[in-house]
Amino acid sequence: MDKIPKVSIVENLYNKNKFHMGKTAIEYMERKITYDELFRNISIVADSFKKIGIKKGDIVTVMPLNTPEFLYTYYALNMIGAVTNSIHPLCSKRDIKNYLNEVNQKFIICSDVNCKVLNDALCEYNSQEKKVIGIIAPISNSIPIGTQIKNIKNKELVKKSKELKNNVKNAIKSSNFIMWNDFIKNSTGLKSKEKNKIFKFEGLYEDVALIVHTGGTTGVPKGVILTNKNGVALTQYHAETKELASLLNEKTKILGNISMYTAFGFLDNLNVPLTLGINVELEP
Repeated sequence: MDKIPKVSIVENLYNKNKFHMGKTAIEYMERKITYDELFRNISIVADSFKKIGIKKGDIVTVMPLNTPEFLYTYYALNMIGAVTNSIHPLCSKRDIKNYLNEVNQKFIICSDVNCKVLNDALCEYNSQEKKVIGIIAPISNSIPIGTQIKNIKNKELVKKSKELKNNVKNAIKSSNFIMWNDFIKNSTGLKSKEKNKIFKFEGLYEDVALIVHTGGTTGVPKGVILTNKNGVALTQYHAETKELASLLNEKTKILGNISMYTAFGFLDNLNVPLTLGINVELEP
């Protein structure tokens, strides 16, 4: 194996793709996101985390769906040297409280799909001594307006949409949450017309990048720590394995449908192809 780049996961992603930033990185519900747009959004989210007090080494818990906002979140936390604590997006109130007690965090990122159960957990967990704030990233945030209009004809989707909006409304009333757009609105991240694209990567090669969890089949799920070294080395392995390398080329498109809360979902299914310049179609 060639020498493994001694950088963070997100810096490796940038270094491998900085010369074709106009290429499509992600497709999501008929929307195409270039590498340039991907990194601009990562920069905006990274700056937003800094503005709410997240710094290098801090832990942020995430209940992710496979949407652009959660991908920005993983990379943004990695960019500032913070740690992403991934938990199952559909876990129960009891499990959420157990996970919250495992680590010291001030924020948890969720979607409108799971904000109801998270709100139930936070109402019991939060106190004067400890308080965790949820940030809701609605599943529809990055869906083009045209696609949303077409979905109006689907009665089941309309019904589900109303249910999700009601869940969000109740969550916001509890004072345990803020919305994604409010979270990023004051960011001084790179503007869309800015020409000099300078990204600051604070995470180091040996730093902890992720905490993922075992399935708990033999007891309580256990946290597993993964470093930037693990993620970068995995990408290098895929790039140099002959059988895999023959399949991973510019004509390949990867379906990103394995939940990024798992190590395999984020690192293998999403980060590896994106780092190697391969288009990923996100499926929430």
